[in-house]
Amino acid sequence: MMSDTVLKCSLAVVVLLASAAWMRADQSQAALATATQVTPAASAASTSARSSALLVLNKTENTLAIIDPASLKVLARMPTGEGPHEVVASADGRMAYVANYGTQQKVGSSISIIDIGARRELKRVAVGEVPVGIVIAPDGRRAFVATMQANRVVEINLDDLTLARTVETGVGPDGMAWAGQPS
Repeated sequence: MMSDTVLKCSLAVVVLLASAAWMRADQSQAALATATQVTPAASAASTSARSSALLVLNKTENTLAIIDPASLKVLARMPTGEGPHEVVASADGRMAYVANYGTQQKVGSSISIIDIGARRELKRVAVGEVPVGIVIAPDGRRAFVATMQANRVVEINLDDLTLARTVETGVGPDGMAWAGQPS
């Protein structure tokens, strides 16, 4: 377990990073890789139908924490795959997608798909070794994952949470971004 001091310091850093990202998001719709503001569906812990949450990955614990940004209270923690590295949220704030990068002892090779409102992992999809970058298509129906050691990008169908296609990209694909409008 983390000490209260370490947890408070970690949360302070995340909040500062998240605040800066949220200011940029108004202009460029940028997102943080490890801390993302979302608007989840109403849940038992919500006091209103629309509330914000901060998603924070705990790499050593292999968990995702959902934090109330106003009170900095940890609302929930749920398991992820080995060594979670990046998290992105769906545009509607209902789902989170976590790249499980792995550790020095165990290489990661999956994406955790998390229902934020239900606060549980729905599925872990095998994508290849060392997933790092995740981007959601503007239509919200596909996710693309860069797998650093597998040297490819994997497309996940978000309707049924299955692998759709892969493409070899070169050595060590990493971060990704969507440019332009979908065709």
